[in-house]
Amino acid sequence: MRIRTKTVLIGVLSVVVSVVVMTVAVLSLMRSELTRQAQQYQDAKMRTLHELLQQKGDAKIVDGKLVFGNYVANGNYEVVDKLAMLAGGTATIFQGDTRVSTNVQKDDGTRAIGTPLVGVAKDMTIGRGQSYRGEAEILGVPYFTAYDPILDQGGRAFGVLYVGVKKDVFFSSFRQLVLISSGIAALMAIVFGLLVSYASDRLLRRLAGLAKAADAVSMGEELDVPLTSTRQDEVGELTKSIDRLRESMRTALSRLEA
Repeated sequence: MRIRTKTVLIGVLSVVVSVVVMTVAVLSLMRSELTRQAQQYQDAKMRTLHELLQQKGDAKIVDGKLVFGNYVANGNYEVVDKLAMLAGGTATIFQGDTRVSTNVQKDDGTRAIGTPLVGVAKDMTIGRGQSYRGEAEILGVPYFTAYDPILDQGGRAFGVLYVGVKKDVFFSSFRQLVLISSGIAALMAIVFGLLVSYASDRLLRRLAGLAKAADAVSMGEELDVPLTSTRQDEVGELTKSIDRLRESMRTALSRLEA
């Protein structure tokens, strides 16, 4: 493999590795921050849902239905739709572990009324009477979620409030950023590769010229042609060394001819 090819490959590889490491680190930090913001967003929405329901009245079971004051939640979508309008995302009111009011939709586009609460969110809220914050799958779709139990005076959960947003929706801008960052990284690799190629070409052309001059000196040719360089680097030092060799060869041949 020629020196030029090696130089370009090493330069491009160094740039690619540096850009990839930096990009991955930045995107990882950004994803963590977005995840944190997503959960804070759900907390804020949950507070809003509590306020909307508190305006209706205290929660209780009346004639087998979940009621807030005089507001019957079963089959009534006023509050969950209002929350979606105010803050976006999805919301649900569970009676026990069953959805009785929701704007979560099934695959056929209908509201997921009557579907059960499952997984760790159910264990925390219904099983332990505690809130749950984190990621969860709803009808097979990943969401950022917040769940709060509705407790009776004895601390037993007889209902659950939920708010959430699809991860795909929340991370849509992040995915675009990943694509843009990947494109920038590729462009930087190409640009730096061209710069390394150009710089190595100039350097190697100069070295090739010095190699030709050294070969001529070794053959006793072109001894009257001085080698000069204004460079202050190793190439400049090499040029001066070859020129001193040329001068020594010229002087020695002149003495032999005398």
